[in-house]
Amino acid sequence: MSITALLCSCNNENEADIRDNYIGEYTFLVISKYWQLDNDNTAGSLTKIERFDTTVYSGEIRKYTNAKDTLCNLCYFGEFKNENPDEILTIQFGECALVTTQIMENGVFVQKSNSYITQNGSFTDIDTLSFNIDIHILLGSGSNTTVNGIRSKK
Repeated sequence: MSITALLCSCNNENEADIRDNYIGEYTFLVISKYWQLDNDNTAGSLTKIERFDTTVYSGEIRKYTNAKDTLCNLCYFGEFKNENPDEILTIQFGECALVTTQIMENGVFVQKSNSYITQNGSFTDIDTLSFNIDIHILLGSGSNTTVNGIRSKK
């Protein structure tokens, strides 16, 4: 029995960490749409107000970093308590914009969702990714962010 346990523990240590394939510096194109429903008193109906923002940011993808260990803990999107730190990546796509995600072997992000945020995406190849973050802050307002990234340096 002890030989079997020893062999099993050795096999786990030798497994490749899929996250290593994606770590590096990236250039991100971040397209955000912010929306809010506004009560138009003159017509007695709701009006949708939208604002768009597009930025380019040099960021990085690294193995998990806890939001509390960064300067961006107030702007941290998408950290969920049930994630295993040994299986997830931290993607920093803005000065104070980060997400964490677990990726499957095919490069697809494990979708994350709760009552106010949904995050999904994938790597289209080893150096390119795209993901979306949809946030519903309050009834009648929220944002939709699409992030496209290309690796600039491993």
